[in-house]
Amino acid sequence: MMQEKELQELQLICQLLNIPIIDKNRKYWLVRTESGKFFEDFLFNNYIALGWDKIEDINVYSQMPEKERLEEIAKLYEEEKEKRPGAIYNQIMRFTYEMRPGDIVLIPSENSFQIAFGELIDDVVYPYEKKIDFQEESTYPECTYNRRRNVNWIKIVKRDLLDPYLYKLMCSHAAISDACAYSNYIDRTLSPIFVKDDLVHVVYDVTTTANIPATSIISFISSVLSILDVFNTITESSYDKNDIDLRLNVQSPGPIEFIGYATGGGLVLGAISLALFGAKFNLELLGTVKFNIDTKGLAGSILEFIKEKNQNNQEILKSKNDLKKHKEILKAYAPYEERTTPNKKIDENQISIDDITN
Repeated sequence: MMQEKELQELQLICQLLNIPIIDKNRKYWLVRTESGKFFEDFLFNNYIALGWDKIEDINVYSQMPEKERLEEIAKLYEEEKEKRPGAIYNQIMRFTYEMRPGDIVLIPSENSFQIAFGELIDDVVYPYEKKIDFQEESTYPECTYNRRRNVNWIKIVKRDLLDPYLYKLMCSHAAISDACAYSNYIDRTLSPIFVKDDLVHVVYDVTTTANIPATSIISFISSVLSILDVFNTITESSYDKNDIDLRLNVQSPGPIEFIGYATGGGLVLGAISLALFGAKFNLELLGTVKFNIDTKGLAGSILEFIKEKNQNNQEILKSKNDLKKHKEILKAYAPYEERTTPNKKIDENQISIDDITN
């Protein structure tokens, strides 16, 4: 558990470097779209919806004994009498009470060709209405379900570039599925660098489609971690690269994920990756930071490293060039690094919300 001073320093550094801090209690959900039928409607109109509209007030059913509740639901949905009146109730309760503002939802298009990622933005389930009045005709099927939640859509990813570990999730056919077991893969899809539960996750995207020799992977990982030694020398720090854990997808393309402590080498590694490869810092905040760079605190050390990098420190430049060489072999990108021509695989498989709504 971090001390208050450490937490304040972490928050300041993350603001400066534009690193999101994710609530460890955030939940994740896959919401079906009737085999993609309502994907565009959900996306364009910023919501998700659940059917079973014959059940107007779920609270009435929650007060019934279980046997009576199942019998009443079965009367409303005769076709489900022998199958899942209990599942209907559980899905509505989940949609109404378990899903919270800040939770992440995923919705698939037809055949899961595209997956949209969004954040629930309120705690309101729209009250039951007898009719929804659509103001304009649309070119896509309109959902008529009245039980709805507002969503801020963040990103759309084509299936071809979906994190391979999320494929199994897409096989779930329930109207709403708990996706918390896939939280790390969803988090790193939404942000290539983030802090969660006192750990920093730094993701390098490997985009080559060629077979990768083991020596290339080893050289790349070694060059990433060796910059910690340069950081220690310049700032007179002692962050241990042995504290950094690693996750990687043995197939390509795929992510290489470095994980370390938020108050130690993990955050340093993230800061170095951002500093070396074109990340945009919060300059307004940078101008107000009052840390003395001679201080041996983490924030002061990071600012000192950035200053040395901007003054073309030769040791930093040598390490950057070495890492750049190994990155190019893998066609790997650091967090927030701009994708450049001719390698635009990531861009071609990610679609901005603006692109799809215009």
